[in-house]
Amino acid sequence: MQNIIAATKSMQKCDMEDDLQDVRAYFKKNVSNTLQEKIEKMRNKLSLNNIHVDNEVDDGDNGIVQEMRNVNDSVRNKKSKKRPEKSENAFFDESVSAKSMSASSCCLNFAQMNLSRPLLKAINNCGFIEPTPIQAACIPLALAGRDLCACAATGTGKTAAFMLPILERLLYKPQRKSVTRVIILVPTRELAIQVFQVSRRLAQFVQVDICLCAENIFY
Repeated sequence: MQNIIAATKSMQKCDMEDDLQDVRAYFKKNVSNTLQEKIEKMRNKLSLNNIHVDNEVDDGDNGIVQEMRNVNDSVRNKKSKKRPEKSENAFFDESVSAKSMSASSCCLNFAQMNLSRPLLKAINNCGFIEPTPIQAACIPLALAGRDLCACAATGTGKTAAFMLPILERLLYKPQRKSVTRVIILVPTRELAIQVFQVSRRLAQFVQVDICLCAENIFY
């Protein structure tokens, strides 16, 4: 009986030692079961990720800065190009001015201006022999369809200078129905009557109707 009890105690002692060895082995393992260890581990992981991301961002910034430097250089080059300065007379066409000056210097007669025969006949009946400087400069350009802005003294034949090209171009318009094609505006009634009279004399051999509208005068 004593032997059985002793054997039982020895077996219990062995079992306890085995349990203690298992527990010791478990504690010896580096297992992070505490909350503080988990937090530290996560912080270390996040710090490593942040360092990696910062390096990538720095590399990208360097590329952007380099690209922006190139763009700024190209913009500076474009701004450095200067446009040619315009002179005060750039509003006027130089070729037209040269042509008008050459026409006035050559002193073309009416026969050399390529006018129609009815208009040349009306010019002879009006007693016009040689064109005035304003007529020699304006009529060829107006016949070519160019816009003009001319100035001359009183009595130099400005009315014929713009009416002859108008009548010449109206001769080639279709005549199927009556249509108002030209309006001449003048500042005073007396000047309107004068322009009307000269225009009627120049259009006496062509089929163009000319009308006068000045205050109470309608003809």
